Amino acid sequence: MDRQSYSLLHGLVTYLQRELPSMPTDLFRKLDAIAISRFVHGGAPVFRCGDLASAVFTVRRGRVAIAWVGPLHKVHPLETLGPDSLVGLPAVMGGTYSVTALAVGDCEVGLIPTEQVLGLLKKTPLLNLAAAKMVGQELARMRAMIVNHEERLRWHGWDRVVPPHGAHLR
Repeated sequence: MDRQSYSLLHGLVTYLQRELPSMPTDLFRKLDAIAISRFVHGGAPVFRCGDLASAVFTVRRGRVAIAWVGPLHKVHPLETLGPDSLVGLPAVMGGTYSVTALAVGDCEVGLIPTEQVLGLLKKTPLLNLAAAKMVGQELARMRAMIVNHEERLRWHGWDRVVPPHGAHLR
């Protein structure tokens, strides 16, 4: 790598290291500014797992619980998000919501249609990086939760349970 290329690359890395910490806040502010306000009653879903990702939501007031709903409709809370949080951003990239978001008490959210979110990300590369950073952080949190869950199952002896004959073939 020649000296000029190194200098440009070093400058870009330095800039991104300085700017990345504030990017999620910038992304939230830009999205919240174009959001349509919605009131959600406590216990009601903001969206459900498996639904088509039609929007990203900002939490303006109150709290939203992110949960996985099991096969017997048992709710497994993953995290609770408060004001100034984005909900549903990874789904915009994937097409469907992979979790359920439930209002914890009455809350106000801002709804931003998927098309608007994608348009904003296309026009603003730094916000696109912020979105990628947020998705990466969420993926890391989910992986850590899976590892923690597997460790608890092993501690309780569930790693020694033999599946029914042929279950591994389904």
